Amino acid sequence: MKLRHLDGESLYYAFFHGRRAVVHRQKHLNKINVFPVADGDTGTNLAMTMHSMIEGTSRTGTVASVSRGMADAALSGSRGNSGIIFAQFVRGLSEAVQGKDKLDKKEFTLAARRAVDSAYKALSKPVEGTILTVMRAWVNALDALHEKKTSFVSLFHESLVAARHALHETPKMMKALEKAKVVDAGAEGFVTFLEGVMHFVRSGEKPERINETPIIEETQDTHMLRPDGEILHRYCTEFLLEGKDLSADPVRAALENLGDSTAVAGSGDRLRVHIHTNEPWKAYAACSAIGHITKQKVEDMVRQNQIAHHRRAGIAVVTDSACDLPQEILDRFQIHVIPLNLAFGEKQYLDQLTVKPDQFYRMLEENPDFPKTSQPSVAVFADMYRRLSHHYHSIISIHLSGGLSGTLNSARLAAEQVKEVPIAVIDSKNLSSSLGLMVVTVAEAVASGKRFADVVRLAESLPGRTRILVGVPTLKSYIRGGRISPLKGWIANLLNLKPIISVNAEGKGVLFGKAFSRSKNLEKIVDIVSRLHGKTPVRRYVVGHTADEPAALDFAGKIETAIGMKPEFIASISPVIGAHAGPGSVCVCFMTD
Repeated sequence: MKLRHLDGESLYYAFFHGRRAVVHRQKHLNKINVFPVADGDTGTNLAMTMHSMIEGTSRTGTVASVSRGMADAALSGSRGNSGIIFAQFVRGLSEAVQGKDKLDKKEFTLAARRAVDSAYKALSKPVEGTILTVMRAWVNALDALHEKKTSFVSLFHESLVAARHALHETPKMMKALEKAKVVDAGAEGFVTFLEGVMHFVRSGEKPERINETPIIEETQDTHMLRPDGEILHRYCTEFLLEGKDLSADPVRAALENLGDSTAVAGSGDRLRVHIHTNEPWKAYAACSAIGHITKQKVEDMVRQNQIAHHRRAGIAVVTDSACDLPQEILDRFQIHVIPLNLAFGEKQYLDQLTVKPDQFYRMLEENPDFPKTSQPSVAVFADMYRRLSHHYHSIISIHLSGGLSGTLNSARLAAEQVKEVPIAVIDSKNLSSSLGLMVVTVAEAVASGKRFADVVRLAESLPGRTRILVGVPTLKSYIRGGRISPLKGWIANLLNLKPIISVNAEGKGVLFGKAFSRSKNLEKIVDIVSRLHGKTPVRRYVVGHTADEPAALDFAGKIETAIGMKPEFIASISPVIGAHAGPGSVCVCFMTD
């Protein structure tokens, strides 16, 4: 094939074959992934990014329109550092060819130079010995050769040789690669992409079946570090930032001290952001001051590494973010947590990940919009279950009461889809730390080596033994959220009524009692717990609060005096639960014989 110009269709098919080549090599790329974190996901990230690019683009049109479509689709679907760098490469290429119908060798070379320059700008601290080094070697070869070669075939062949040579040199540029005796995975991914492009330039092959569905290695954990891999920043955080006249520099500056592996791609009305951080909620807050965040994703690399290399049991325990368990307990038992969704107006959050309780309760007081909550999708649960099925022989998934949320239903529908391992989905008929106590009890049984069937029976017996009593200081949030009519709320406030909220046997919220002052409200709860303890001993309990730790500590002391036991911990109630109770609420969650 003598290709003398690249038009829109040729560019599309060239990238189509580049995508196909990367998809075929993704397992190998994952295996050799060492930098920036040895997390085994570079192949998957590049494959997913390129798949989004091809699936979201029309193959017809000018080189300008096709490249613009690929740039937008790649940005929306980009994954990980390598994916964002590649998306920025495509965007730079697109910006360079706007207004053009087709490209000759010189025009393509100039566009490729701008693409590589753009890719370098995606990172706050570009590192040589990576995909960037190979990109630069490739475009330098294009510069040196485009006037000497008569066709794209010879030009691509010679420049590919230069890219391969640069790839083999990457271990000399980075100690981590030299130690592992591998080349850089992102760099090899780009060379693999160029090899696919070369296949099209030589053959001109235009497959009849364009909308093929490649096999993406999405079912494996995307951050499977080596056993000795050190994780300095726990959460791989990604999101799309939308707005007007956006620039990458302010975003990079906002994220500068929050982690590493920071990459920002795009410009104008959309940016794709990636960072490894211990504080995704701070990254979200910093960037939401610049634009509107969508398509957020936060992955726990510590937990993924644990289950890949340091798994402590054969049964996975899954719950949701309404459990209000401290991180130390979640880590001790390797409990897997799926975040619920929370929204203030147009701002969407992942409970406990992109918003923390202290931030949330400030917003609740300041924001005129009352927050909306929603359950995770069936797809989110199914993805979690499939990932866990590669490491565990069974799964027990315990969730927020089905009488209060659709979370349980999403989990059940997902469990019906995933057939690889037995999955037991349990309705806790509880919430907050009463759910958390059930989860810990199940996790302890798993850690002791009990069989799956025995643990399931234990889990199913716990709702009848677990209670929650919440002392609410004001009905303001219940009224704002529509749970109580303004008239009833006005009357209750006039009477200074302080309700005690609980859940019934069906797991639905009920008024359990009331008092006419906050102190009497909490005294009444202590008395209830004390009387129940006298009949059926309390075996464990937890105290929770919504932005009032001093009140929770005082409350815990009174319960300890009454029943002679300390609480296992004092928890900050999650935003999805505390939204309706409002700031200043205090609760006790306890389990009896």
